[in-house]
Amino acid sequence: MKFKTQKRFLFVLVAFFITNQNAFAGKKDELIKEMIKGSDVSIEFYGKVLDQYGQPVVGANVIIHYSHYNSAAFYGLGATEVTLISDLNGKFELKEITGSDIYIPKINLRGYEWRHNSDTVRIFEYTKKNDRFQPFQPDINNPVVFQLYKKPAPGFVVAQGESVLKSAKDREYLVNLIEGFNTPYVVKGNRKWLTDFSLTVKKDEKKENFIFELKSQSGNGGFVINTGELRIAPEEGYQPSITRILKPKDEIDDNYYCKFSKGAFGTVYAFLKLKLSVGTTEMSLRAYLHTNIEGKRNLEYDRDFTVEEMSKFAGHTVEYNSDEYRQLIPEILMKSKTISTTTTSI
Repeated sequence: MKFKTQKRFLFVLVAFFITNQNAFAGKKDELIKEMIKGSDVSIEFYGKVLDQYGQPVVGANVIIHYSHYNSAAFYGLGATEVTLISDLNGKFELKEITGSDIYIPKINLRGYEWRHNSDTVRIFEYTKKNDRFQPFQPDINNPVVFQLYKKPAPGFVVAQGESVLKSAKDREYLVNLIEGFNTPYVVKGNRKWLTDFSLTVKKDEKKENFIFELKSQSGNGGFVINTGELRIAPEEGYQPSITRILKPKDEIDDNYYCKFSKGAFGTVYAFLKLKLSVGTTEMSLRAYLHTNIEGKRNLEYDRDFTVEEMSKFAGHTVEYNSDEYRQLIPEILMKSKTISTTTTSI
């Protein structure tokens, strides 16, 4: 992978020599290679991987790309990828190489997620460019810290999704925490459908706004917007309904938790992700629902785990979200004591 800094550096060099090709005719390739070769320095890098609780992450795969001179590469600009493994203290180090900069595109480990953002520093430059630029200075006693999010152990979490385009006409969805989304029109022909809550969008013609509402239909459940650790539902604070007024050009990306009593299922928790984009006459809505059918607060969805457990129970491969998959859910709940899983008590 070519880094942005590399490309920028190479572009400037090429542009310079092209505009001065008469003076450097026949020598520009050699000069560029010599400049790149001369930019290589000894590289050391010391890093540490921690989880959100400040605990070291052991065995994380740290992918590092470093730029360096390569006589066989175009204009001598080469890049090499290495994979380092964090030790018992979460530490890793890169030593005894030469180059101009390093880039860390990925840190991964099953059960963890690297939630880096635009503020996360992933490029470290070692070559001095000018008097104002300070190259990165590695410090073995002060390693660069990278944080991974430790996911809770996966449970029997059912995933549902719906994507529709809303217009000025009112629209309502009836939601069953196990079965997902449906409309009142469809439900009329399916009397077995038990609605837990409704998801409604209405157009306020007077103010040209949209009114969005989540409302419990069973009288024994509610919602809370995400305020704590992602994918761990809180125990308290749920409201029977939540209403939001959305103006044209509003865009929201909200996470909600749902808590409902579902008879034989007991208390059931769900994670509802809503993405909304409002126009002048219509609204785009995407809703995703993840429900833990074991009644636990852990809502981290892991498709591999779920399919694996379903297939183990059935004795053959079960396709995710198939009719058989759905039919097995209550059977697994009734016989869950005979199944060995890795779910936590959350």
